[in-house]
Amino acid sequence: MARIYDNLETKFTDGLQGIISNVGVKRVDFCVGYFNLRGWNLIVNEVDQLSGDFVYEQNYRIFRTCRLLIGMHRPDEDLVRSLYSGKKQLPDAEYVQKCKIAIARDFKKQLLLGLPSKNDEWTLRRLSAQMKEEKVCVRLYLREPLHAKLYLAYRPDDNFNPIQAIMGSSNLTYSGLTRQGELNAEFADSDSAEKLSEWFDARWNDKFCIDITKELIDAIDNSWAGEEDIPPYYIYLKTVYHTSVRDNELYLKAL
Repeated sequence: MARIYDNLETKFTDGLQGIISNVGVKRVDFCVGYFNLRGWNLIVNEVDQLSGDFVYEQNYRIFRTCRLLIGMHRPDEDLVRSLYSGKKQLPDAEYVQKCKIAIARDFKKQLLLGLPSKNDEWTLRRLSAQMKEEKVCVRLYLREPLHAKLYLAYRPDDNFNPIQAIMGSSNLTYSGLTRQGELNAEFADSDSAEKLSEWFDARWNDKFCIDITKELIDAIDNSWAGEEDIPPYYIYLKTVYHTSVRDNELYLKAL
């Protein structure tokens, strides 16, 4: 029987933390529509404890710990058309890199919902470190909007249940993991979990799926959460600016 997580009687946070930290789990795959720091903060320690394992990606054997696939971030359509125009002549490497940097900077905005707190800063630095350590790899699925939510945990030494799977409605956000009325089910049978794993791999390896890990590291390290110390006065000015912009928008809406 499937275990249900609805954030009412049973919190999805407990279920997700549980399958990540379960005995024998070496790596995880997540496919979500949306993702933000306050959601990542709830599992950042569990991901740190994973040892990682090898996985085949397009016939290449690659060591992975956490593969994170984001499906509902829609970057500027002109950038996507430029990368996947269907023309015989492919865009050169320099142009592809410029597009990926622009997409990563835009995606970073999704991470930083609300005014940044000290905890957000710590989580953002931790995420950057995890990507630098190659514990986390982030890709955006651009073929079409992908609203699926799938969480897979792999324990290869378990002959009876090598893959644990949770599928449902929760995004990897704080609200999705703790607050909103959600419905997620944990699948116990190995056949269903294997099929879900194959579904994930097909989208992870799709040509319309781009790896923005390196670009996201650069975007984070060049933000307020970078390792280089920023004078408090500049942080104050930035906070005042964003607060005034928000207040002006609220004032105009009230007119």
